[in-house]
Amino acid sequence: MGGPLATLRHPLLRLEGSAPSALPRTLEGPVLVLAGTVSTRITHPRERGHSLDNKHRYLALQVLIPKRRGFGFEVTVKDGAGSRRRLAFSTVMKHVNVSPLAARIPLHVPAGVWTTVVVDCANLAAGLFGSDYLGIDSVSVSPFCSLLRLFTLLDPPMPTIELFNNHMRPQSVGCPPDAPAPLPKQVSMAGKVDVIILDTSYARYVTCL
Repeated sequence: MGGPLATLRHPLLRLEGSAPSALPRTLEGPVLVLAGTVSTRITHPRERGHSLDNKHRYLALQVLIPKRRGFGFEVTVKDGAGSRRRLAFSTVMKHVNVSPLAARIPLHVPAGVWTTVVVDCANLAAGLFGSDYLGIDSVSVSPFCSLLRLFTLLDPPMPTIELFNNHMRPQSVGCPPDAPAPLPKQVSMAGKVDVIILDTSYARYVTCL
């Protein structure tokens, strides 16, 4: 992953479970419509037991979540010692729950509109587990959603929604990010599409709800 952007393309995803899915074409590109049961998910990398070995700090999903439907995704991160830890986000979770190897975090994302959800993996690994960050090992996405793109970024994008006050944002957790910038042109969407950053400040915010 030598460049600032890496796209995880639909053909490289593995589908698990039974799910009606489609790839309707939009002006932005093909969209994967993911539905099904709790056992349904798409995963990357496609091959079991393989690792993405992606050194980028930020994972981004461009999704549209149907109203009154649950949605979730997981990202497994790896530290310098090779240990893997799982970050699980879901709209049906009510509380933050952290164990030594996994964290379950409520996901607050607007429904019925396209949103770019960005996970600051290094910040969350340091803030929730007290670990360093080597890279992204794997990603999985569960129903219900329409998924336009799944990609990683080296540099932080500029958020359009912050669910917390700026003074709550910790400056000492994880490696400090570079200055935020707009999304790269290759993954920018037409019209107003909100960008939400999920980091330790976000986790603190949802803990207080």
